[in-house]
Amino acid sequence: MDKSWMNKSRISREYFNGVQEFVTFASKQATDDGMILCPCVKCVNSTFLDIEVVRLHLESFGICKGYQPWDFHGESSFPMASSKVRNSQVQESSNEYGDIHEMLHELFPMQNTTSRPVEEGPSVRQHAQGPNEDAQRFYNLLKDAEQPLYEGSGHMKWHANGRTDDGLMRHPADSPAWKTFDSKYGEFSSEPRNVRLGLAADGFNPFGLMSVSHSTWPVILVPYNFPPWMCMKRSSFMLSLLIPGPSSPGNDIDVYLQPLVEELKELWDVGVETYDVSTKTIFQMHAAVMWTINDFPAYGDLSGWNTKGALACPFCNYDTHSSWLYNGGKYCFMGHRRFLDNNHKFRKDAVSFDGSREMRPAPVIPSGQDIIMQTEQVVDFSFGKNNKQKRKRGECAWKKRSIFFTLPYWEHHMLRHNLDVMHVEKNVTDNIMGTLLNVAKKTKDNLKARFDLQDMGIRSELHPEECGNDKWSMPHACFTMTTSEKYSFLEVLEGVRVPDGYASNVSRCVKLKERKIIGLKSHDNHILMQQLFPIAIRGCLPKKRYVTNGLKFRTKDSEEDKKTQNSGVSVITEGGMTYYGALTDIIELDYFDSFKYILFKCEWVDVLSGKGYKIDEFGFPLVNFKHLIHVGEKLIDEPYVLASEASQVFYVEDKRHKDWVVAVKTKARDIFDAGIGVLCDDEDDESNTYCENVPYNVIVDDTHGDANDHLDWARPEMARKPLRTRVVTLGSSSQQAPTHKKQAHHESLDVEEQLAVDATVSGAPLKRATRGRSKYVHIWNLAPGTKVELPLNHENQPRRFIIPEDPGTFLAVKEWTLQKLSKMWRDRKWRMKGRKFKKNGNPTHVVAAASPHVDKVDFATLVTYWYSKDGQDLSDKNKKSCSFQKETHTAGSKSYASHVEEMKEERGVNVPIERAELYEKFYTHKDGTPVNDNAAKNIVSII
Repeated sequence: MDKSWMNKSRISREYFNGVQEFVTFASKQATDDGMILCPCVKCVNSTFLDIEVVRLHLESFGICKGYQPWDFHGESSFPMASSKVRNSQVQESSNEYGDIHEMLHELFPMQNTTSRPVEEGPSVRQHAQGPNEDAQRFYNLLKDAEQPLYEGSGHMKWHANGRTDDGLMRHPADSPAWKTFDSKYGEFSSEPRNVRLGLAADGFNPFGLMSVSHSTWPVILVPYNFPPWMCMKRSSFMLSLLIPGPSSPGNDIDVYLQPLVEELKELWDVGVETYDVSTKTIFQMHAAVMWTINDFPAYGDLSGWNTKGALACPFCNYDTHSSWLYNGGKYCFMGHRRFLDNNHKFRKDAVSFDGSREMRPAPVIPSGQDIIMQTEQVVDFSFGKNNKQKRKRGECAWKKRSIFFTLPYWEHHMLRHNLDVMHVEKNVTDNIMGTLLNVAKKTKDNLKARFDLQDMGIRSELHPEECGNDKWSMPHACFTMTTSEKYSFLEVLEGVRVPDGYASNVSRCVKLKERKIIGLKSHDNHILMQQLFPIAIRGCLPKKRYVTNGLKFRTKDSEEDKKTQNSGVSVITEGGMTYYGALTDIIELDYFDSFKYILFKCEWVDVLSGKGYKIDEFGFPLVNFKHLIHVGEKLIDEPYVLASEASQVFYVEDKRHKDWVVAVKTKARDIFDAGIGVLCDDEDDESNTYCENVPYNVIVDDTHGDANDHLDWARPEMARKPLRTRVVTLGSSSQQAPTHKKQAHHESLDVEEQLAVDATVSGAPLKRATRGRSKYVHIWNLAPGTKVELPLNHENQPRRFIIPEDPGTFLAVKEWTLQKLSKMWRDRKWRMKGRKFKKNGNPTHVVAAASPHVDKVDFATLVTYWYSKDGQDLSDKNKKSCSFQKETHTAGSKSYASHVEEMKEERGVNVPIERAELYEKFYTHKDGTPVNDNAAKNIVSII
């Protein structure tokens, strides 16, 4: 009987006629009530249906491919001989995935039960209702067997043919380790269907949360040939080993891995004959393990390196930098800065780390040959729990030679073992959460850690303080949160709701009463650390404030829940007018790390009319914030003022005057002017008078007293700062920049000692401080070239240099400063253009290659002008002008007239200055030699 119609399209005439022939043939074996088994794709011979219904099913869903012979419909079945397949070709069948029915009949020859007469009676009706439960499960298995096992066999070559090779790391095939392996083993890599495997092993407790100590270790192989969205799916995992508990295998894991390693060696050397269903060919498939993936303890078990103790880092090997913490009883590893670039700023930052500068190069990665040589002395290692020997200090750090080194290619791998990022991230998240929330036995900030800081000589503000009776107190660290801050932090996390499948219910892990988070899964820690944590912590971070002249300023919005007021601002103009306002924002302007200016954005009261400002009959100034000059929204509005020009006031509300508040000027306490003044430790002494505050400027956090660049690790209200002095020269070209040749540090001076030092070096006697701009006025009367010590603040910046009240001097200094800044800015632009600008270049590429310290918006504006027509025309004009200049003069930026006046003063007013003299002066170097040959000829000719 012709059955070719079974492979035809269901809408073809051949298929339609074939169904009619099948129904006619099968109706001969129908039951008494006219029912037969339906062989459609949906029923798969598992359900008895009416003959007409079977015909409709076959026309609608199609017949099961491979259903030959028709055993359930009266066609006789005989065992069929197996077809032998040669290595070079495969005998194709009508079903490319194989015939499950044919396989069953080959294994279990049987008679066709449906061809037998069906007895009448109740059993007939029961049989007609369909198979029983066990038979139905068998038929369902047959139905599943008809489905393709895997449709994407072509994805095995995705790593070679399907991925985008643009230098970005999207897949392990983009890594240097993968590419190095390919270059070493070209024959293996030439066949993209050869399998690259990753081996993952870790322990888990199969009893869940039950109080049972048990550790079962699965060993899973992951194929990396697939694209990322397939290789890490559960369907791609291959459970190769399951090491039973109840304890972890430890170093003995090599015993369990030995059968697997032997198979991996065979897969590498011999391979296995494999049928490629996508190309219908047979090829010899090989496989290689690229690396292992584990947590850190399992890393030591698989690699053989002892991941505990002073040499715990297998990457640094014997070059591991560690320090023993005597109080904490553990090792501390502080050599991580060695992996930074040689010019990285952290290398020279001793304060933020362990108190030392790190200039050593990064350690050399041990090669496979190095490891083999190092493990020569442990090749006699014996497995078993009874053969454990405690290592002595100074002995080999290797516990064994890993069984993976028996693989022919293992020693040539660039990367042999990987740390599971999810494990690391979970541990980091747990430690951060435990420390921030100060969870008992979870926090890393404990008394032992503080004693270790004291022993290391760092973070002095965090050292424990003795309270007597063997009790110690711990100063609050900068990351310590109050109870209310912990509640607000946890309340944000408790209210988080994420999309389905994105993460588990994080809110159920938040315990407000206990103020902690428990039960997070590994992926939950990732979501928490990367996305939710910054959102929750931002409300608990201290608000920004600014300290200038010893006065702390804070924005108005940050004071809503505070009992203090630091947002009041006043400014006195040159005309004597005083403006009052409230601080709304603090802005730092950073000009390429060369200049930094702080701006205050304020709401300014209208003091020009009687609506916003008045003075009552007692002489108190009153302001009304209902009437402002502007709100700073328009382009012509000027809400900004330099922080250095601002004074602090606070406002007192008087309900007897609605909407009016009294402005009161403030002055700082406990901060003193270094240089002039009298100090007395006795507060009751009437001779002790208030001294002006130290004029230092710094942006700090709400609870920090230090600068941005130097984090204060404690949370005092106001911390005492060490002061320094540095020698500078006045009245000469060195006045603009401090000299580093002579430098005196006073790192640990008390305020009283520092005052004495500053007063001594300035030449002024100790006397009572005065206010205003008269401080250091004696320096202006010194002869040019006189050297004095200029006090520096804790930021290593010169304290504010007060210009005398004389208007002429003030305007002259101001004009000179503006000219100097303008010249520096022009020189900066000229240097940047010389390095970045290319006449035929792409402006977009120039902006993209800008230094990270350059503001991209401003730099883009500058580059746009360079490449514009106006910019090009100006550049060409300047070049043309320069081409006319045959000699380069040495007159500097001064005009000829200025030089003539100076020369007249030197010789006498009535002495004339000849042009030849001017030319000779302006076109010769300091040693008298001409600037070039052309200038030399001209000088000879005019003389």
